[in-house]
Amino acid sequence: MLQTGRVALSCGAVASARASLSIALSYARQRRVAVPDRGTAAMLECWNVQHDLLIGLARIQACTLFGRFVQERFSEEGDEERERLSLLAMLLKPYISRTAFEIIQTCRERCGAQGMFGVNRIPEYLGTCQAVMTAEGENQVLQLTAARRLVMGEHLRTPSEGTDAARTEGSSLFAERARRLRTRIAQGLEAPLGPGEDRFERWNAWSTEAIALAEAQGEALALECLQVALRAEVPSSEGFRTASAVLRVFVADGLRRHAGWFQSEGLLGAEEARRLDVELREACVELLPHVPRVLESFALPEALREAPIAAPEGYVEAWARRFR
Repeated sequence: MLQTGRVALSCGAVASARASLSIALSYARQRRVAVPDRGTAAMLECWNVQHDLLIGLARIQACTLFGRFVQERFSEEGDEERERLSLLAMLLKPYISRTAFEIIQTCRERCGAQGMFGVNRIPEYLGTCQAVMTAEGENQVLQLTAARRLVMGEHLRTPSEGTDAARTEGSSLFAERARRLRTRIAQGLEAPLGPGEDRFERWNAWSTEAIALAEAQGEALALECLQVALRAEVPSSEGFRTASAVLRVFVADGLRRHAGWFQSEGLLGAEEARRLDVELREACVELLPHVPRVLESFALPEALREAPIAAPEGYVEAWARRFR
């Protein structure tokens, strides 16, 4: 029951992030801001807003698919077998609940003062997500436990296990990051103890890297879920183009966030690292026309996105109606 609760709470946090993104994107399409030469433009046309919300969309789509993958594995097994899947749950909860929190916070900030009003739902979702990160096991405690089990060589069920899903070069780097962190920690723990040093001191010294390992493994699993979803689409279909654009943004963003680590490991050249900003911008341009399709795939109940700033008739009219 504990593992099931972790999975359910985590997926609930991601649902809150999906609703927050839907609200923020609706507002960003309507809200006009002053820009050079043109006078005004929709907020979503501004790169700083577009960048944040589209990255959020790609990351939450990955979290959604990761959550569904784990839910399906749990639904297929009995109580005894579910305990064997506990490592998946321990990786899932910290990764997707923390990602959901970051995305909801970004939505709140990009919506400006409107993002602070409870009636616009986002602050409520943010509070819920904060609670999830410490419920059924505080996130860092779960990451440390999961990392220890990974280092000990426990088998991990993966989304592409038993399939022929191919990896892109960029996505292979995500898996390689987790592998190298796991190997490095294992070697550090196996080294002879120093004078007066005990096992706890040794593990404690590696705890920061252990948390990074759990985060890296969670991100690699989420990416695999995107790859499996892409492979399920007909190559010439709109669904394939949408899934491909989401995957491209997710990979470009992840490589950019961890570029320093990849460079220090010799996995990414200086010129490749410099190009990541351009790649991310091009990926977001590719994803932008597919945003309605991604939001439609979220299948959000209208009640979850009922907010003046997401009203179909426009947020100005929605606010005016409330005060009439």
